[in-house]
Amino acid sequence: MAAPASRLIADIGGTNARFALTSAGGPVGPTTVMQVRAHATFADALAAYVAATGSRFHEAALAAAGPRDGDAIRLTNAGWTIDPAGVRMVAPKAAVAVFNDLEAVAFALPHLRTDDVDVLAAGAPPAVPAPRPLISPTQPAVSSTASSSFASRPGISPPDRCWWRRPAGW
Repeated sequence: MAAPASRLIADIGGTNARFALTSAGGPVGPTTVMQVRAHATFADALAAYVAATGSRFHEAALAAAGPRDGDAIRLTNAGWTIDPAGVRMVAPKAAVAVFNDLEAVAFALPHLRTDDVDVLAAGAPPAVPAPRPLISPTQPAVSSTASSSFASRPGISPPDRCWWRRPAGW
């Protein structure tokens, strides 16, 4: 049985759900990938993850690929709904935060180091906490500031300087 950890983190898309444990200031533990189609609901997949790993947690941060409706996200490409109730079926007392997947990445942008990103367009680096665009294959752009995130619409002029998250191994 795995040692108790304080936080569950998950990246949930239409094909795969990725689960890992972490703790405040600690490293992210091994990632378990589960196929979405193999489980009827998010709660079923989470229960299978907990059973297989012996994981215990009291907080959960979930990033899911779909539009947010209050504290729930209905996956765009699968029949799952991601919400605190699904987590609490497995961990009844867990504090739960649910994010759209691009919203989660936007919140991470201010924490990226210079060597985490590549410059796509010349220009002076913005003052922090200036907006920082995120280019996604499925969304035009997401930008994060210290207090908000928003999606820009097609046709809006790009900023002077753009970054993208370099995939591992590039």
